[in-house]
Amino acid sequence: MTTSVKKRKNGFLKSDFKEIFICAKNELAPFGTVFVVSAENYEQEKLGTLFGILKVSDFSADSSYVVNLLASVMKKEYFSRPERPSEESFEASLRKANLALAEIARHGSTGWAGKIDFAGGAIERSNLHFSRLGRTSVFLIRSGQIAEISRVLENEKTAEPHPLKTFTDISSGRLEKGDKLIFTTRDLLDIFSPDELRHNAARFSQEEFAGLIEASLRANTEMGGTIIVDFPREAKKADKLVKKPIEFPRPEPESAIVLPKPAPAPIGSGVTISDIFAASGNNPRGGERIHIEEKSRESERESFWNNFIVSFGKYYRIIAKFFAGAIQNFFASYQKLRLKEKTRVLFREKVKPGHFVEKIREHSRYFSGRISGLDSKKRKIFSGAVLAAVLLIIVGVLFYRNSGNEPAPAPENNQSAPQPNPTAPPTLEDINVKNVSKPETIAEISQNTTAAALFGDSLFVIPKNSKTILKIDPNTKSVEEFSSSLGVGNFKLMASMPNLNSIFILTEDKKIVSFTPINKIFQENGIELPAGLNAKSMKAYLTYLYFLDPSANQIYRYPRAEGGFGEKQDWLKAGSDIKNTADFAINDDIFAASEDGINAYLQGKEDTNINFEKTRLPLSIDSICSEPDMEFIYVLDSKNHRVVQYSKDGKISTQYWNESISGIDNFTVDEKNKSVYLIEKNSIDKFSIE
Repeated sequence: MTTSVKKRKNGFLKSDFKEIFICAKNELAPFGTVFVVSAENYEQEKLGTLFGILKVSDFSADSSYVVNLLASVMKKEYFSRPERPSEESFEASLRKANLALAEIARHGSTGWAGKIDFAGGAIERSNLHFSRLGRTSVFLIRSGQIAEISRVLENEKTAEPHPLKTFTDISSGRLEKGDKLIFTTRDLLDIFSPDELRHNAARFSQEEFAGLIEASLRANTEMGGTIIVDFPREAKKADKLVKKPIEFPRPEPESAIVLPKPAPAPIGSGVTISDIFAASGNNPRGGERIHIEEKSRESERESFWNNFIVSFGKYYRIIAKFFAGAIQNFFASYQKLRLKEKTRVLFREKVKPGHFVEKIREHSRYFSGRISGLDSKKRKIFSGAVLAAVLLIIVGVLFYRNSGNEPAPAPENNQSAPQPNPTAPPTLEDINVKNVSKPETIAEISQNTTAAALFGDSLFVIPKNSKTILKIDPNTKSVEEFSSSLGVGNFKLMASMPNLNSIFILTEDKKIVSFTPINKIFQENGIELPAGLNAKSMKAYLTYLYFLDPSANQIYRYPRAEGGFGEKQDWLKAGSDIKNTADFAINDDIFAASEDGINAYLQGKEDTNINFEKTRLPLSIDSICSEPDMEFIYVLDSKNHRVVQYSKDGKISTQYWNESISGIDNFTVDEKNKSVYLIEKNSIDKFSIE
């Protein structure tokens, strides 16, 4: 659940709240909540907004009502006395929560003790008062820097938990325009480091950043919450407020936060903010980021006319034949009018100078009189024939223009004319089959490839038995080669990670190398891979690396960490069988493809809500492709000359067929540019999809 609340506090600071709460199981819903509450009337307006995240990790029946009780008590107490300052009201709401817990304990319910996570606060005007408890954190992002401001409240408690002392510490500070606050459970920090949060907050818009956080939590936790508060900058001439450095004065002296001057900080594999912004014109997030291309009106009109011309050109013969028949019927119907005879008379007579106009008028009156004497049916036939003739002329002009602008295709294999596209064989009279044009070769390479990945609008491939990566531009068909001098083995697998602007490569000696297309630098990354790893495929999701090892019946996940990747996690839960899986893709779920079918997995368990529709001609799957921002899932069936497009619920959308789709080693899909890339032994081919 994600909601957004926008408030302006007494004309001072505008705040934009994004509340995110993830609960994967209905039975866990009573044990967590996220709330944002604002004043209900004018008297309460000066108290601003109260917000918080509550979570109880004791899932017994006695603790099922604790979260709801605490949230209700805090909301009611905070706004109960509008005459109090906001700081006093926030302290009073926490004291009231302690009293409620004491009352629960008095009745014998103590399973929740020491298991409550809370992060919340109150914002009025430009003042922030906040508190935290348990596995939660509060971050402030200002001027491109990030600080965990909740550290001042993380004093270890050695004494036994006491209900009346559950919520104790409060800190306060001043906010500025352009600030961003992140209140979150620690689940988010298992996904992103603070520096990665800062990095993503700088690169993405408010909406996109909130969407990234929600997607990350949804994919990696059963229950967690985050509240993001933005204070947008507003350029107003009347706004003469002077920014003050933030101070959190209590306790002293640790509460004072000093933010260093903004400077490019290394992220992950060495990519800096300077690198990111140096790549002007490139999409920094590649397939990950939601990117909207705005076309000019002129280009839209040009595209419309081009499509119009192509469409009419394609069906020109049919249209011309129809119009020719209509005109023939017209002359047959009006033979009685002796139009031919009158026309001969008109041009046989000598027309004197100055009398030509009069002659035209005379014949016009004659034709008008003859036509007006016809019955209704014949007049309709005549009108239709005239309209058909006009349309025929227009279509002919457009077709001539189109055929003149398009060069004839070059003959191939000493053939004098291009061959028509093959038609689908009877065995492929299947569900939603579309016969596509013959794939176009965009690059010739001297040796076989072992892996491919898209990054932005470019395709990257790894030649076999090498430490080289090739960059292919599909538009210019240019090929750039980059070789590594690192002391590692030959490159084997690769995965694009747009969140870090990097491509990660698995070597034959089980090491991980990052390649940054912006600065063209190779760098070894720290990682501890299993000694017997037999990775068939490697994928990236957000800042995670995933490895498919069918021999171990497991998918391994590695979170991003300083200088490389952290500890291995066995992502697949016990009871799942992927021993016959040849490839996998990640798009909300993980889709594991064996030779004859696809299974979906969510949070390590099989997702029984998704069942992939069977084709009439049985599939023989070579590879599967999808990315988090893609609308569809694609599978390559080289044996049957097709690429099958599935919707996320497992329904067949389209089967793209061409006889040339055969003997393909690998493939990938650029859904944004509507292209499918086929990686053959010594070439890269492409065909377009709708």
